[in-house]
Amino acid sequence: MLESLLEDATKILGIDGQYGELPGTGWIVGLREDEVMLVHLNEDGDRVAFEYDLGPLPEQNRVAALEAMLLFNYASVEFARLKTGISANKRAVLLFDMPVEGVDATQAANTIAMMAENGAAWKSLYEETVEHGEPEAAAPAPAGRSEFI
Repeated sequence: MLESLLEDATKILGIDGQYGELPGTGWIVGLREDEVMLVHLNEDGDRVAFEYDLGPLPEQNRVAALEAMLLFNYASVEFARLKTGISANKRAVLLFDMPVEGVDATQAANTIAMMAENGAAWKSLYEETVEHGEPEAAAPAPAGRSEFI
C-alpha cells in the first residue's frame, strides 16, 4: 500500500520514478540531486515516518549542533511531530510521522514537499552550525503544514 502511495505522490511532485525500496519496510525518495528522504513504517505498520538527512553528527562543534537541534524541537512544539533527532548511524535528521490510515497520494505529496522545504532550510543551518560553531541566522521556523500537523 505505501509503495503505491509513494509512487503516486512522486508523480504528483514531478519526481516520478525517484523512489526505491529499502530492506525491511522502508523506501527512499529522491528529491533533488544528492538529496533523499527515507520513508518507513513502524513495526505495527500503522504509522509512517519521513526522515530527511541533515548530515553526520560532527566531532567538532557537536554541542552547538545539538543545541540548535534542541532549540528547533522546543520552537516547533505547536507542530507536534516535526522534530530533529539522531539516527542509529549517528546522523542528524529531521523527522515527521503520521498515521497511515486515510492518507491519500495528495496528502503524502504535500508531506514530502513540506519535509523537503524544511529539510533544505535546516540542512543549511545545520551545516553552518557544524562549520562555525553557531549559526549566523536564527533557526528556521517550520515551513508549510502537512494536513496531519
